[in-house]
Amino acid sequence: MEKEGVVSIWLGKSDSIKDFQQYLQANYSEEGNYINSKFEQDFDIDCFDEDLREMNYLEDPSNSFSLIVSNHSYCESIISNYLKKLDDELDMEYDCIILLYDFDYMGNIKEVSHKGISIKFIGPCDYSKND
Repeated sequence: MEKEGVVSIWLGKSDSIKDFQQYLQANYSEEGNYINSKFEQDFDIDCFDEDLREMNYLEDPSNSFSLIVSNHSYCESIISNYLKKLDDELDMEYDCIILLYDFDYMGNIKEVSHKGISIKFIGPCDYSKND
């Protein structure tokens, strides 16, 4: 669901960057119809603005939220707001991140696993474009 000033965050583990990219790859049918990515299907996301999505695969996994989010758009604001509610140390090391800006994920699906990839919804976080 679109919501200005909110970023929805997923973290995960992937066997490779190729597996992660394939997981996020949307396609088109022979008739030209949009086919949701496996990520969209797993989390029951119908549509979002592709221009407002960032993703990254880290060569060195980390359990530090601020380290994983660093170097992304509005990272200072996201980290600051996240740390007001939760600790920087995560439950495990992650090597994948998906950020959907101006999107407040309200789905019931919190975590999925497939061969080669596991993705967990961390939650929504307020952010400011002015920070």
